[in-house]
Formats: sequence, structure tokens, C-alpha cells
Amino acid sequence: MKHLKTLGEEYETALEHENVIRVAFNQEHVDHREPIAGVREIALFPPMTGG
Repeated sequence: MKHLKTLGEEYETALEHENVIRVAFNQEHVDHREPIAGVREIALFPPMTGG
């Protein structure tokens, strides 16, 4: 996420509250500190609201 924040203001704003964004590598949820070496797919899940 540190790298994504360098890509522009919109990224920086979208990722401002990292602690509420879930991360998955290869379709499995992981901790934000998990290394990405060898990962084929990265997904970011923003917080959601609804009813």
C-alpha cells in the first residue's frame, strides 16, 4: 500500500485508513505485513456499509 500511495493523490486518499482495508493474496486473507514475493494475485477490500 505504501507504493500505491505514491501513484497519486486519489490513491493516497483512498488508502488513508489502511487499518480498515483487508488484504488477500492468492484469494486468502493475510496480514498487511505479509511479504508479496511469489504472489500472483493481490486484492484490497475497502470497508463496506449497507443494509
